[in-house]
This record gives sequence, C-alpha cells and structure tokens, in this order.
Amino acid sequence: MSVADWSERLVEHIREANAAGTPLRITGGNTKHFLGRQPKGEQVDVSGHTGVLGYEPTELVLTVRAGTSISE
Repeated sequence: MSVADWSERLVEHIREANAAGTPLRITGGNTKHFLGRQPKGEQVDVSGHTGVLGYEPTELVLTVRAGTSISE
C-alpha cells in the first residue's frame, strides 16, 4: 500500500471514529504496552505508515510519519 493510501485510510478511520464517538488506541510497534494504565479503544495500527518527511540537521529537527522506526 502506498504512503498516500495509508494517509488517506488513517484520516478516514479517524474521522469515522470521531463522528461515532469511538475512542481510538493508536499503536505502532506496541513495545511499551505494559507501561501505565490499560489502554482502551479500538486499535489503530500505524506501523505501516512510515517515512522521513524532513530533516534539518542544523536545527536538530526531524519530521517523520507515525510508524517510522528509530532505525529508519
């Protein structure tokens, strides 16, 4: 699935959940699921929504999509 498709799908899912009043539980790698309170809501997996959008080394700013791994 292309990045544009991922983005559109996520936006649509969030809009539908908002309209219905459905809470969402956004997850990526879900490596810290054991920390804090038990999360509630419908799971939305963003692990496939990856990519570096911008990098400005002189400003120490990195902009990435939600599912981008540290190694990427």
